[in-house]
Formats: sequence, structure tokens, C-alpha cells
Amino acid sequence: MAEDIPVAVWLQTCGQKFVKPYFEACEGIALVAEAEAAQVGLMLSTCDVYAQREGLAISEEEPVDRAHHAVECEERFIDTCRRNGLKPVILRVANCIGTGMTGWPRRLAADIYRGWFMHFPDNDARVSAIHATDVAAAGAGLCVYPWPDKETLVLNATDACDPGITDLANALAFRMNDKRISTLSTVGQRWIARVLYGTARMRRYTTTITYDSRKLWSIVRHRPTAVVEYLRNHDYSRD
Repeated sequence: MAEDIPVAVWLQTCGQKFVKPYFEACEGIALVAEAEAAQVGLMLSTCDVYAQREGLAISEEEPVDRAHHAVECEERFIDTCRRNGLKPVILRVANCIGTGMTGWPRRLAADIYRGWFMHFPDNDARVSAIHATDVAAAGAGLCVYPWPDKETLVLNATDACDPGITDLANALAFRMNDKRISTLSTVGQRWIARVLYGTARMRRYTTTITYDSRKLWSIVRHRPTAVVEYLRNHDYSRD
């Protein structure tokens, strides 16, 4: 195939449609609507498929939660790729930041905007995250990578920096005209916040869970930008 002819990619986003425009801006690939017209199948899954709910550097070899909806999506995707002779690529994406973002990052941003999110001085929880531009760059790079035909490639996608939730929240607040986030400094304030937050929200903002993406970045030459750095320094007026 001539180098100037883009690779036809059948992209499945599994609830992350907001990332699609970032792929459309990538060189070297062209998105197609049907698997029958594609050369490569690419799916954006989620790191939430892993059964482990806290911990560090969770790898692609860890067991998945069979009840998670994305597991079924992955299986259907692989089956369709095999029936159409495509190379299937699955990116299990960590908390993805970008315009129109969904899931945990959207809930965090909404809580910051409404004044619900507050800092705890002793909260050292960390999470994995990645910006949608780097997801697209990684995905495009994988689509042109010469791995064996029909081999299913499953890779975690993170910015490899694993920001603290406090730092990520501050960076998101910075994008909201530097919105102020309150800090709960006394024991009494923290107790009240735990009551108001509820168990699920407290767990969401005080639990460390990170994923290992070394395999992805050993294959793709692109190097991701730390999400916190991107939010603080990217010039959105040029997009």
C-alpha cells in the first residue's frame, strides 16, 4: 500500500464518542462507517473493565469484571473484526479528558463547577488519565503498526503520569476561569463533608487506582502530554 493512502479504520467508541473528532484530525487514517470497508478495527474501551477497584499499575493481564458492559462490547467487536478479516485493536482508556468528556472526569468537572468538590489536606489519592488528543494519536499509530494479521491487541492508554486527584481537580478548575476550590482543614469540616458527600462520592475522590500503559508507549512513538500540564498550558484558541 502506498504511504500516502490512509488506512481505513472502523472505529468503535463504546460510550466515548467525544473522542471521534480527535481521530478525524489524525493523518494517515480515514474513518469508515462499516467494518466491511475497513482494514483495521479500533475500539476505545475503558480501564474500568478490570475487576480490581484500587491499586497501582494495573496491567492488561489483570482479570476483567465480566459484568461490565464494556466486556461485552469488546467481545462483539473482536467477533466482528474476525468475521471481516480485520486486525482488531482495543485501547482500554483511562479517565479521558477532552471536550464533551464523559464518565468519571465529567462527574469531577461537574462537582467542581457546582462547588461540590472540596480538597482534603491528607488526600493523596492518584488516578490514571489521558487527554483525548493522545488517545487519538496512539490509536492512529497502532492502526499503521505492522503486527501479525488478525492478532488482537489490547493495550491500556494513560498519560503515564498518574496525577493526584487534587492536582487534576485544580487543573480542571483552572480551565473554568480559575475557579476556587475550598479546602476542608478541620476534622469537623471533613466529618460534615463525608456525610454530605456520601460513601460513593467519597470513595470516588479518595481512592488510588492507576494503570500500566508501558506496553502502548513502547509500540507507539508518540509521547503523551501529562493531562495536568495540557490543561494548564494548552492554547485552546488555536484548535
